[in-house]
Amino acid sequence: MIVACLTDRNFTQFAGVLLASLFDKGEVDELRVIVFGLGLREKDKERIRASCGRFSDRPEFVDIDLATPVFEKLLPTRWSLSPANYARLLVPRMMAGADSRLLYLDCDMLVLSSLRPLATLDMEGHALAAVREFDQRLHPAKDGRLAHPADIPYFNAGMLLIDLEAWERLALTQATFDFVEENQGRLRFAEQDALNCVLAGRWKELDPAWNFTHARVSEAGGYDQARILHFTGGKPTSRDCGHPAQDLFLRYRSTTPWRHKRLTTRFERRMAKILRKRLVRLKRRWNRAGLETLGS
Repeated sequence: MIVACLTDRNFTQFAGVLLASLFDKGEVDELRVIVFGLGLREKDKERIRASCGRFSDRPEFVDIDLATPVFEKLLPTRWSLSPANYARLLVPRMMAGADSRLLYLDCDMLVLSSLRPLATLDMEGHALAAVREFDQRLHPAKDGRLAHPADIPYFNAGMLLIDLEAWERLALTQATFDFVEENQGRLRFAEQDALNCVLAGRWKELDPAWNFTHARVSEAGGYDQARILHFTGGKPTSRDCGHPAQDLFLRYRSTTPWRHKRLTTRFERRMAKILRKRLVRLKRRWNRAGLETLGS
């Protein structure tokens, strides 16, 4: 089995902490660990390697180039998104033939138990296994924005267990990209919406412990049941996070090169959000101007 995550320069800290927990609890001695990078510098890669302690030679790095035709056609569906949100869809295609199974993890996660059960799990012929989204208010049928049957569960795409052979046989990367192109403006959760609609009713549901989100933590009164903990909502790098596992995240972070990084405030995040919004708008205008010039 391959274990993979994907990060740009903004999320390298999270990738480092994820890998620190992975090598501590995941029992991944026989597994390949791959970090897919978006614009990572060599310094970023060195920091991520350093987060792995005595396993610093284990992570493999694969760069993804966003300046390719497949991404140029994908405009962000919200200002806070970018084509990078769809980059994870390329990961199974890039790993085709390398192994029979891929475990994809978002960087804002902690691995809290052995991943070996996932390596031998019966996929029952499905190309993908995932955990049902706890907050079904996010289901596309709730606001009618997408043609997804209300009685079919909607999964959270932060953790995806993929049978690579079945994924390739069904050409799911291309099918999902096609869906994105056809539904621009209706996708609220980018590739998560697209994958759910393409695979509606054709995925294996996993125990919630494998993608234990903030809402589940709140309901359960803690994260003791979590095998993989997902920091949805407030991130543990903020002062006002309020997540009961923030201390655990910071404990792992203390073993990485980000150990002295200051926690951010709500004001700082708001200002950064405004700046990103303006930069995205400027980029859109620039891209449109370029397209108009080419068409004239």
